[in-house]
Amino acid sequence: MAVDQDDIRADVLTLLQNFRGVEPMKELFWSHLNYERVNKPTTRRGWPGSAAEVLADDPTLLAASGQGGDFRVLYSRLAKDRPVSYTHLDVYKRQCRKRRRGTSDRNSWL
Repeated sequence: MAVDQDDIRADVLTLLQNFRGVEPMKELFWSHLNYERVNKPTTRRGWPGSAAEVLADDPTLLAASGQGGDFRVLYSRLAKDRPVSYTHLDVYKRQCRKRRRGTSDRNSWL
């Protein structure tokens, strides 16, 4: 039985409109978009203090998709509820740099 695209869009829209915390994100990527479940913590070890302090705890790699899991979904909780700053962008850049460097195992994140 084919899934109705309008139903999927409506479900995703409802999730996004009520998006609070990690549970709706898990539901969106794991159930509605069928991404591979990873749910693996990453580390801030080696980050400069200014970037590491922006987050309340280490980011979590929630899901992956695409060839070799190259598209990854990270969940990071900010230490304080405040607008995005250059420090937040540094956190993002660190995660991207980590992925670009890669490892001998293409599916490894840490």
